[in-house]
Amino acid sequence: MERIFADLVERKLIAISDPAAIAKYFIDLIVGFSPPQAAMGYWDLVPDCDELKGKVHFFCLGLEAMAADEAKPKPVAKAPQRRVTA
Repeated sequence: MERIFADLVERKLIAISDPAAIAKYFIDLIVGFSPPQAAMGYWDLVPDCDELKGKVHFFCLGLEAMAADEAKPKPVAKAPQRRVTA
């Protein structure tokens, strides 16, 4: 997954600074606990196609928000004021 996100960054299709973190977030959000639930027979807890589409859409909105936040100019730290005594 990390390589997929790194490739998307290289191709300028997404703007993120940490593909490894984004890959982890994607796996946590999209995959979540579905494989263990399915393996234990809890198929009714595994997301259906509509739920997965919603999760992917939500994830994409988050990527857009992260990119917009990273593009904002950062405030410049002000130098500390010195007291002048005579």
